[in-house]
Amino acid sequence: MRFDSDKDIDFAEDADPGSFPTERSRRRAIGLDRWSGRHPVLVTLLTGAGLGVLMWWALLDVRPEKLALRLVIYVGFVVAATVLVARFALKARKRYYGR
Repeated sequence: MRFDSDKDIDFAEDADPGSFPTERSRRRAIGLDRWSGRHPVLVTLLTGAGLGVLMWWALLDVRPEKLALRLVIYVGFVVAATVLVARFALKARKRYYGR
């Protein structure tokens, strides 16, 4: 069974307009989709860096005997989230800019 990655990403333009509280928020979401398609590397790096800082803050209060386990879990979370954001940004680039 092959994982179809085209079906699991929803853009704001494809979403039901009633799912947004206002038309302005819908337009803002569409703008974010287009911006992430225009700058996929920047979006990916900013997401990874932001999550990395949050991970570092979370590890400050960890006892030394649990540090290795928490580090592996947090790094896995940061990598997974960054990969998902990169996939979204590259799909947006392909859709809106045809590259």
